[in-house]
Amino acid sequence: MKKRILMLLAICMVCLSGVCLAAPSNGSVLNAEEKIVDKFIGSLSGAEEYAVISENFAPPLKKALTEAKFMELKRTVNTNLGASKGHKLALVQKFMDGDRIVFAGKFAKKDNVEMIFVFSTTEKQPLMLDFALKPVEPKVEQPAATPAE
Repeated sequence: MKKRILMLLAICMVCLSGVCLAAPSNGSVLNAEEKIVDKFIGSLSGAEEYAVISENFAPPLKKALTEAKFMELKRTVNTNLGASKGHKLALVQKFMDGDRIVFAGKFAKKDNVEMIFVFSTTEKQPLMLDFALKPVEPKVEQPAATPAE
């Protein structure tokens, strides 16, 4: 009886140590998508070349977002939001042929920016299909008006 309990305890310890020592990973596809997003957000406030960024664009996005439009986007983002001060992964939605990833970002001029990226996962490497940067203003509730007596 004691041997069985010790054996069960040993098996539990091995399983638990395997879980504790596992590297935190979001999966190879999600990791690749996060790297693409990091590079893209960095390029909006940095001097990253369009050719380097557009390598990760799907053909429809590459056609819609030309180098001239990308430079205009950079100017608009820098004017309205400022430089990026960081972002965190907030939501991942998996679909049959792609992913939708939402990041919560902070910029110099806006503290809360929702950044949405859509990726196609049908190729060997994920490709960005679309993106959106949306400043989020916290709702301020108005105090309820008291009826006049």
